Amino acid sequence: MARRYARRTTLLCRLLELMALALAGRAASRLLKLLGVQVGRDTLIGLVRALPDPEIGQVTVLGVDDFSKKRGHSYATLMVNMETHQPIDVLDERTAGALEQWLREHPGVQMICRDRAGEYATGARAGAPDATQVADRFHLFQNLCDAVEKTVIACRADLREPEPDHCDPGEKEPAGHQLGDAPMRDTRIWDGTPVEDCRLVVRQRERYAAVQELVGRDWTISAIARKLRLDRRTVRKFARAETVEDLLVKATGRSDVLSP
Repeated sequence: MARRYARRTTLLCRLLELMALALAGRAASRLLKLLGVQVGRDTLIGLVRALPDPEIGQVTVLGVDDFSKKRGHSYATLMVNMETHQPIDVLDERTAGALEQWLREHPGVQMICRDRAGEYATGARAGAPDATQVADRFHLFQNLCDAVEKTVIACRADLREPEPDHCDPGEKEPAGHQLGDAPMRDTRIWDGTPVEDCRLVVRQRERYAAVQELVGRDWTISAIARKLRLDRRTVRKFARAETVEDLLVKATGRSDVLSP
């Protein structure tokens, strides 16, 4: 029924461990109280920490991605079994050597799903040369969106202005606003406000003019930021932009959730 010097039966201890694993300390403590078991959240967390780490076992499809322990300072690597979608290990760094060593200690990986970091590619090739490397969907979509955005910004001057919408007085909506046919928004915002009258566009133009004027007078980024009460990164963005139109692409292309 119990281990030596135990203050709970084996069955009750296992119940507390399962509750803590499923709900964490605070929520598990509240639910157990309703079941007639008085136990604090710190006790439940202690039970979880005392549990041995589960066996990793055979992994054929491995997911590799980094996460920040302290953003901008220290990072680690998370290993995930992509077949069970369960985290299996954590590496204290995100280097090729650490990934290579882990793969050599756990042979049998046939596919590695990773982000586009070069360190992971090098470590995967060295530790599991026969494994197939693929990029996960998130990073594929992210890279595609970044590439399309840069291309549109670079080629915006070559885009032809859309024809103005003409609709009969009896029509409720312009033809371009029908479901499944998203209209171009170069000449107006979704709420009907012309782009030139949009507060965001007006503010962007005023800030751009003010920053460019001070840059022309050889002011530093920090001095301009203090003068205009703006963030240094915002000032640097306005200072580096060749024209204000480069900054208005995102401002005039915004839409709300209901636009589609």
